[in-house]
Amino acid sequence: MYFKGNLVLQVPFLPSKTLMFYQMTLKIKRIMQGVTLLVIAVIFG
Repeated sequence: MYFKGNLVLQVPFLPSKTLMFYQMTLKIKRIMQGVTLLVIAVIFG
């Protein structure tokens, strides 16, 4: 019974953490793209 309650507590908590991690990954990707473009612009500019 305790295990069931624990599962119920974890289920709503998991997606928000996953979403936060996903958003962070997107931000990092965007920053990396920006840095890459900046480096290319500096090299060829």
